[in-house]
Amino acid sequence: MAAPPPEPSPCPAALPAPGSGEPPFRHLDCIHYDSCLDVAILKRWESWGCTGCRAFQVSPRVYDQEDR
Repeated sequence: MAAPPPEPSPCPAALPAPGSGEPPFRHLDCIHYDSCLDVAILKRWESWGCTGCRAFQVSPRVYDQEDR
């Protein structure tokens, strides 16, 4: 029996500086959002986005009392 294919790795993309066109597309509800943001910060990108990333997975929503 063959092993399942590996999960795609998150791959944030560096983008031009904000204000130079359309706003970046980001999956704010992705489980990888925080780690991709960390990559962008460490690499000192002026802007970044999720366009082309195949690792998107919805993060479970945690509700506060105010959300109900």
